[in-house]
Amino acid sequence: MSYEFFFNSIEQFLFIISKKGEILKANEYVIRKLDYSMSELKRVNFLDLLELEGTINNPIISTIIQEDRDSFECVLRGKDKITYPISIKIQKGSWSDKEIFYCIGKDRTLEEEIEKIKANVYAILDNVPEYIWLKDLEGNYLMVNKAIEDHSGLPSSEIIGKNDKDFFDENIVQQMRKNDLMVIKSKKPTILEQQVMIEEQKTYYEVSINPVIDKKNRVIALTGITKDITKEKENELEKIKATKESERANQIKSQLLGYLSHELRTPMNGLIGFIELFSKTDINSEQEYYINQVKKVIDSLNYLLNDLKDITLIESKQLKIEHNVVDIYELIYDTLESFRIQLKKKNIKLELKVGKEVPKYICTDPIRLKQVLNNIISNAIKYTTEGTIYVRVIKKSDNDHLETFSFKVIDTGEGIHKEILPQIFDPFVKDSKKSGLGLGLNIAKEIVKLLNGEIKVRSSVNRGSVFTVTLKTKKINQDTIHSNHKATQGEISIEKNKYQLLLVEDVLFNQKLQRKMLEKLGYTVEIANNGKEAIQMCSENVYDLVLMDCQMPIIDGYEATKIIKSILGLEDIIIIAMSANVFEEDIKKCYAVGMDDFISKPVRMDQLDKTIKKWLKTKQDT
Repeated sequence: MSYEFFFNSIEQFLFIISKKGEILKANEYVIRKLDYSMSELKRVNFLDLLELEGTINNPIISTIIQEDRDSFECVLRGKDKITYPISIKIQKGSWSDKEIFYCIGKDRTLEEEIEKIKANVYAILDNVPEYIWLKDLEGNYLMVNKAIEDHSGLPSSEIIGKNDKDFFDENIVQQMRKNDLMVIKSKKPTILEQQVMIEEQKTYYEVSINPVIDKKNRVIALTGITKDITKEKENELEKIKATKESERANQIKSQLLGYLSHELRTPMNGLIGFIELFSKTDINSEQEYYINQVKKVIDSLNYLLNDLKDITLIESKQLKIEHNVVDIYELIYDTLESFRIQLKKKNIKLELKVGKEVPKYICTDPIRLKQVLNNIISNAIKYTTEGTIYVRVIKKSDNDHLETFSFKVIDTGEGIHKEILPQIFDPFVKDSKKSGLGLGLNIAKEIVKLLNGEIKVRSSVNRGSVFTVTLKTKKINQDTIHSNHKATQGEISIEKNKYQLLLVEDVLFNQKLQRKMLEKLGYTVEIANNGKEAIQMCSENVYDLVLMDCQMPIIDGYEATKIIKSILGLEDIIIIAMSANVFEEDIKKCYAVGMDDFISKPVRMDQLDKTIKKWLKTKQDT
């Protein structure tokens, strides 16, 4: 490294002067700071650049040395009234065989600014509970507030001048220094979290580090605020733990409900099937009465099962909506017709009014909208002993893309107490004197949200309640839909005896039931006891449609479907799943292995017939 390079690399005021004060040489720092060129400096006496207290006779350097003033403070002047408070040290030497003096001046501006900062902040920081500090660029503490003294048990005199490494473990010190350097380099404040082990206990801190920047945009120090957030962090971690435990509990609950749903649907399948078969035989009026009573019990159980399924899907965020074009008039009339017997029995009138502006077709999920209306109307009937239930449907507004509809159900029943009203859409909220689980309105609320709508209620005790469902739906072309709808209307007609069906079912009871149902509907059917037999029979015979149970021994319905369609190459064979596993992941699994459709248990004869005819009609047309 050359002398010249070393001389110019020093970031202090460095002069070489003669006894008379002539400037023989100055480093680049001097030239840059004072804004003089070297040739200009050589024409200036060093004394003329200084503002000194008192009078010092020329030659200045000799006088300083003689008076034992090899170090002193003064102000160094540059061009255009630039000044720097400096501390100068003098050292005698020789240069080119001449007696000279080296003058090294240290800029005191940084020190003065830091002292000002310390003086200003000390007055207000000693009563602040957070730990507040000031560091120099090397990481040495220049100031700490009283909170740090109290926390560390050390007076500030034993902290100031020391570094983080004097108080913390090496790994923590490295991270602290890395954070400090990041702020110095970016000149931007940062907020971060630090974890420290104190007496084998985790302590969490939130640290805010800010650069102290002078007028010349230089970072001259760092100031920080350190806050103990251990309690907040522990609370946060407890919440995370509680959330995970809640999610786990919900998962277990969903699994339990799914299991219960499957186990209840299997015997329900037999009960519904044989009741339907029995109702189609020659029966007398008394037997018909008993059958209808059993059907009512079955319907109640079915509603219960569906509510359990839906609440499980809602809690696991798996309830899906399918938007389709629906005849809204037909949907409303079908919904109300299902309550005709109940209304007659309770002697309650029903009044329907649909606004003239309501179009024939809207775009929504017909099954879910019908479910919402069913839940609200059945609730109105349950809590109304006499009077009238009003159903009102209007179109509130529309634009080029959206239509907004309002569905109101108004009853003259018991009404809802104001204490209960805020929780009326919560699960399991119900009158203890009434039957049911109290899930209907909660399910309705969640479905309405998925339908891009909202549900509200107004109520007065002994005067009745008003439930309002507002839906926003995609606007559709009525003329196009009407012509398409007319073209697809009509009963599906097929020659059932032309087709050969295979029923794959391992439970003997279900085999007998479903065979009877299929034969009663006019189909020819053969039986396979499990997936292995189904594969063998499909390889030896020609079947037009297979009704496949999913859970079976030896080979289940999923694996059997894959083998029949892929390995046997029977891609065109229609395979319809029949299962008591009715959750979305179960249905998706059926489609994933190649099944064409899904029928949930308990199976009703009309549903079974409609699905089979739909697929055989497609096969017939192709």
